[in-house]
Amino acid sequence: DDLQQLTCADIGGMRYRKQHEDLTEILQSEVGKYRSYLSDAGMKLNLAITDENITIHADKTRLYQLFENLINNAIKYSRGTELNISLRIDKEAAEPLALITFEDNGTGIDDIHLDNLFEHLYRVENSRNRKTGGSGLGLSICRHIVTAHQGEILAEHSSLGGLAIVIK
Repeated sequence: DDLQQLTCADIGGMRYRKQHEDLTEILQSEVGKYRSYLSDAGMKLNLAITDENITIHADKTRLYQLFENLINNAIKYSRGTELNISLRIDKEAAEPLALITFEDNGTGIDDIHLDNLFEHLYRVENSRNRKTGGSGLGLSICRHIVTAHQGEILAEHSSLGGLAIVIK
């Protein structure tokens, strides 16, 4: 299914039904669904979500998919015990910009992998085992979703010691 979605995205066939949505509400709703899932995985969830309404032109189903992929990756690969999710408005940018950050306190990854995480089939070497599985397509799909929403997604080192995924 991931491969089919990625192929569709590459040829411009990934469908989006965009309308005006409240990003704050979408993120709070989606994260709420995963609170017990994260707890069962031994991860504490910390939220820092602005209470401001952030209206964007978006496909909320695709945003749900984006957030689900990022949460699942944190559970499967970080080996962390804490996941911080934040949403704020960067008012210092040329235009006000929504910033969403998912960061964990897990093992993190080496600098060499940061720029490649969103490439098709790319996997950090120590994630290639039967226990975690995965196709190496999830983060590439995330990049397509973010790009289709005129955004940018990047990976960096987390202030918690693990990995941070930042969506602008």
